[in-house]
Amino acid sequence: MPKAIVKKTAKKSPAATKKSSSAKTSRPAVSTVKKPQVTSAPTKTSVQGSRSTTTNVKIQKAMASMKEALRKPKVFVPLIVVIILGLLFLFRSSFVVALVNGQPISRMEYNQQLEAQAGKQVMNSLVTQLLVEQEASRRHISVSQSDLDTQVRTIQNQLAAQGQTLDSALAAQGLSRSEFMTQLRLQALVQKMLADKIKVTDAEVADYISKNQSTLPTGETDAQVKAQVRQQLQQQKLSTQAQALVQQLQAKAHITYFVNL
Repeated sequence: MPKAIVKKTAKKSPAATKKSSSAKTSRPAVSTVKKPQVTSAPTKTSVQGSRSTTTNVKIQKAMASMKEALRKPKVFVPLIVVIILGLLFLFRSSFVVALVNGQPISRMEYNQQLEAQAGKQVMNSLVTQLLVEQEASRRHISVSQSDLDTQVRTIQNQLAAQGQTLDSALAAQGLSRSEFMTQLRLQALVQKMLADKIKVTDAEVADYISKNQSTLPTGETDAQVKAQVRQQLQQQKLSTQAQALVQQLQAKAHITYFVNL
């Protein structure tokens, strides 16, 4: 039989035993109970920071949604097409002036034809109007609205005597009321500037009547005939002197054209 292995245990001295016992007694006991965590109340700054963070998150989500929508041609492209078609419909007269069996006539082509056919006449009219207004301003000459109204009533009375109205006469000449008033104002300005050169004397009226008996109106008094002759002679002088005035203004003016006429 194998021999039993016997451990020899060293005997501790009484002093060592006493020291070990005292060391165990003096060591403090470690508590295994966890201390409760104290949670402080949230401050105002922390609450605002939280709200700001939430708002930023919402903004970022919204921006992300918009970017995602723009990336989707199925949604974005049809919307743009609808907007463009709506704008074209609203402003169609700015691009197309007529449709002939579905084929368009563009505004550009229309304007080019107008400029080629009547561009020079329209340009001369606009230049003349501006020159007359500038000269009248230089001479401190103006026309009041009451003066224009008086002339309009005179013309209306003359047309009424002939069985016409002002609107019908303007329509026959292709003029609007606004265009007529512009022409009337320019004529009044020219009349004031040329007042000394368009006077008609009694001798001129008598001479005209004696030389044009066959063309004079019938059924009217001598005073009415003389008044009409005086007005006719005055208009003739006005036309002649106005052309001379415009030529003088054009000769002195510096005009630069930016279109081919």
